[in-house]
Amino acid sequence: MKQAKLDISQQSDAMSLWVVRLLWAVMLLLGNEILLWNNPQLHEPLEWGLRVVGYIISSTLMLDFAVRYRIRNIYDVMTLIAVHVMLVALLIQPDVAFDAFPSKFIQRMMGAVGFVSIEMFGMFLLMTRRSIKRGRFLMVFYAIAVGFYWGIWSRWAPLREVNGIEPTTFNIMLALFFGVGLIVLLLFLRVSRQHSVWQARDLQLGNRELGAVLIAFMVLLFIRFAQGQLAFGGITIAGVLLALAVGVLYYRKPEKAQMLMDKHFPPQPLHWGWVVLVGMIIAVSAVFAYHLPFIELDFFNQLWILELAFLGIGGLWLPMVAVVFSTEALDYQSRTV
Repeated sequence: MKQAKLDISQQSDAMSLWVVRLLWAVMLLLGNEILLWNNPQLHEPLEWGLRVVGYIISSTLMLDFAVRYRIRNIYDVMTLIAVHVMLVALLIQPDVAFDAFPSKFIQRMMGAVGFVSIEMFGMFLLMTRRSIKRGRFLMVFYAIAVGFYWGIWSRWAPLREVNGIEPTTFNIMLALFFGVGLIVLLLFLRVSRQHSVWQARDLQLGNRELGAVLIAFMVLLFIRFAQGQLAFGGITIAGVLLALAVGVLYYRKPEKAQMLMDKHFPPQPLHWGWVVLVGMIIAVSAVFAYHLPFIELDFFNQLWILELAFLGIGGLWLPMVAVVFSTEALDYQSRTV
């Protein structure tokens, strides 16, 4: 009888872990497909299925690496997000990443996808720990910023034929946002009602689970190659950057320091009303930005500012992290001599 109860408890904990992974996967999909408006209204069912699998692979590996390599600070998080960006380039949006390379790779992948994914990761962590001081203020700030970007990008980029984005109606935009947002809310409610005893370290995959995820990665990579969306050059470039990001996480792994995920798991979630409020703020901010007139003075306009910001983020992000890590290493060496 005791063994049966133990097995049930273990199965419940395993299910709870996958609900958390799915929650993060859907939040990534919401950010990278809807808020970045990557023509989601044009995807065929098969393409949606492949993208969903890609986001599940990315979310599972990100949470595994966050625990396996004991990430501690914003610079570790930026490196972790770099892993996700390369997975998006290889598995989910290779048609965008390697079109007009390297400009779109830097701007849309490393810039836009990286920026929105960091925002979504911040929201994910805030949602799982209600005791963070200023946490609610930060969520509101993130919501306003993301909604404002979404409104400007989805309104003006299609009309100027920027990055191949197709025009759509605002009603379709909101319908997709609230549809995916409802899935986020339902998964969050499931996480909120869990009473499992698992810890952050349980998000690290076992050997069999990791093997299954890597097999899924290779299968999806082959499908993208067979579809003609990937070439050997793209695989090489993104693969090298992916290996570099994972290598940095590996070599920075501390032995005893408390990791970031220990502060958030097992979850102590916010009240679900805050999640609804954040969703409404994103929508209201997007409505406001969407209906702003196109302010253009010579080459200066609100869309140009976003494009320049994403280009700057994409071009400076990894070099800045490399400088910080190098400085930390030199400081450590100087103190140990």
